[in-house]
Amino acid sequence: MVVGHPTWGFPLVVLTLRLSHASSSIKLRTLNSEKELSVAHSLSKNTLSNTLNLPNRDLRFQKNLRHISINHSKIIVNLGAFRTVITPDKIYMIDMNEANIQEIVSENSPNSETLPFFEFHALEKVLNAFVSFQGRKVELKEKIVNELCETADNFDQDIYVDSYNSGQELTILNALNIEQTELEMRKYKLKSYIEVIEELQEDEIDLKSLLISQNNKEFTQNVSIFQKEGEVVLETDLIQEMENLLDIMITQLEDLEENTKQTINQIEKYKELLRTKQNIIRNNVMMENLKLSRWQVAISTILLLVAFPSMNLDFPGMMGSSGTDFEGFFMVVGSSFFVGASTMGVLRRMPIYKRGRKAW
Repeated sequence: MVVGHPTWGFPLVVLTLRLSHASSSIKLRTLNSEKELSVAHSLSKNTLSNTLNLPNRDLRFQKNLRHISINHSKIIVNLGAFRTVITPDKIYMIDMNEANIQEIVSENSPNSETLPFFEFHALEKVLNAFVSFQGRKVELKEKIVNELCETADNFDQDIYVDSYNSGQELTILNALNIEQTELEMRKYKLKSYIEVIEELQEDEIDLKSLLISQNNKEFTQNVSIFQKEGEVVLETDLIQEMENLLDIMITQLEDLEENTKQTINQIEKYKELLRTKQNIIRNNVMMENLKLSRWQVAISTILLLVAFPSMNLDFPGMMGSSGTDFEGFFMVVGSSFFVGASTMGVLRRMPIYKRGRKAW
């Protein structure tokens, strides 16, 4: 837009920026109470927000903010790759991987199949699929670690100088360190997931809020349903049922966390074995080098003493020698071996460690 300034007398160019309020597009699939899965389609976050009657902040599924919350009779589940909104008749799966969607569709709800409310079945299906997803990740890591440990076991055999390759063990050690780091992260995530569900389970108000299909205040005060079987009337405490359902999920996640800890302990054990083995090999190599150095000094002393005076001595059997006087030669050889043996004895008795001070 171009305007003129009343005092300056020349036009000013005013730049205006138009902010786009259009929200980002999301991919959505829904599963209804009849187990009918919708075709994947894209829509704006504002449209979904209006459809679900939820503020945009509830649909902001941030990766590091794991939670299960309830708002406007909707259960919002944000657990890593599982981003869903549960309504009284549908599961909205938002920007989820197709494999995880199919996992939710195929999951059953055995712990809540006798209950008439969809939120029980939906929450159990989502959490069961989530636990299965985490279980596969833990199993994959266990398989990789077991293969690395099996490879490390194959190295436990006689090793010779010409066949030793320290790079192999260092490669396995580095691989174990990488797997341990990833497992530590997996354990941390599992712990955070457990805390999210425990926090929900321990609050009775939240447990009541999970009964999203019932908006009747009297119902939320008296959270039991009665079913007649023959002449017997059975009472079902819905809060207790929901608590039991969450407790099952917590137990399964705790088992995965424990498996992760055991795998980390297995890695620590093998890392220590590899380090000990490397230290033994280094010590053996050092001792062999020490022995060779001693022999080198001793033999060099012998050769030096033999070579220096024996230039003017006859060697027994050598052509042109007088053949009668070899006492000088044998005296030189004998004294040389005596000096060499003495040198070897002195070197063998030299200390390599003294308490409180360095040796040579």
